[in-house]
Amino acid sequence: MATLDVSFIVLGSLGHLVLWPAWVNRVHALALPRWIIHALTILAGVAGGAIPMLIAADYFIVGWTGWPPTFNRSVILAYFAICAGLAVASIIEKVSYARQQDPKEALLANLTTSLDVALAVGHRPVARGIPRLLSRIPGNEVLQLAIQEKHLKLPRLPSELDGFRIAHLSDLHISGRIEQPYFDEVVAQTNRRKPDMVAITGDLFDRDRCMAWGVASLAALQAPAGVYYVLGNHDLLVNYQRVKELLLLAGLRYLGGISRQVDYQGQSIILSGNELPWFVPAAEVTVLPSGDDPGRPVRILLSHAPDQIDWAATADYDLMLCGHTHGGQICFPIVGAVASPSRYGTRFVGGVYRVGSTLMHVSRGTACLTPIRWNCPPEITILTLHATAHGCLRHE
Repeated sequence: MATLDVSFIVLGSLGHLVLWPAWVNRVHALALPRWIIHALTILAGVAGGAIPMLIAADYFIVGWTGWPPTFNRSVILAYFAICAGLAVASIIEKVSYARQQDPKEALLANLTTSLDVALAVGHRPVARGIPRLLSRIPGNEVLQLAIQEKHLKLPRLPSELDGFRIAHLSDLHISGRIEQPYFDEVVAQTNRRKPDMVAITGDLFDRDRCMAWGVASLAALQAPAGVYYVLGNHDLLVNYQRVKELLLLAGLRYLGGISRQVDYQGQSIILSGNELPWFVPAAEVTVLPSGDDPGRPVRILLSHAPDQIDWAATADYDLMLCGHTHGGQICFPIVGAVASPSRYGTRFVGGVYRVGSTLMHVSRGTACLTPIRWNCPPEITILTLHATAHGCLRHE
């Protein structure tokens, strides 16, 4: 077979592997009933597996000169051509996305330490049965908690707030599969870093029965400027109104669909929440001071998904915090993440990005529902904000 034919088949096969996960990623970014999302995901899985088998059957059983029976040859060639083009576009996008991630002018420093939670708590805090078995798969990092200290430059940050520290947690997925001692350790490690503020960006609970002990764990979070949160799509699976009531009693402050001004060390900070598309509305921004106003407070947005980055940039937020992607949860060598439930696919899968004047931090998630992680450990991130790069050097 000619080299051109081999290249065409390889690129077409690669594009096929890109197409159906990309379909699933976009479906999971929509505010559809869960049964529809599951049905469309299954359809993608069937198509992704069946199409290669049908093509292989035609090729090996009938051969290139005996078309059909299963497919018309022109249909297969057209599909391979589309997939080959998609593969080339995907490779170009991957290179472009890698260059956009963690821009040096914004991410001034990043120090990561790893904590084996099983060693820290004295046992494996994962439910018996399948979750425990999954957690023991070689290479699984589900209990290898990464504690990341990132220094970010926000040009419009008042000098009085230089060194302001935000603990960013996301995607806790409290379901009982990962047990309470894990979350108690997360809280202890967060408090140990003495953040000025804690931000939790959605998907707190997956099971109502875990609400009491989950709230008890989160109630221990400490930060002088407050502990704030928004909800995510998985919070729709539980009695989220009850979640809000219990968290309010525990001292956590809800930002869904609102903006509030927080005064800290003589300076004002605007905190807002955007839970679109699962909860409406987003925070009202027309009442906020414009970017040209003297003494404009720094603006920080909590959103569950990175899909709201264009909204945040248009609304002139300085910093957006979000999660939802889990960093891909399973990342392959070279290829990286494949699964990322976002309309942007894997463009904003995890890390620091800049869109316009808005800096965005996408968390890989502090836990997960399915206890499998490869090359993508869960994280607690401490974001230290600076007005200048010199400020970073001064505070380190």
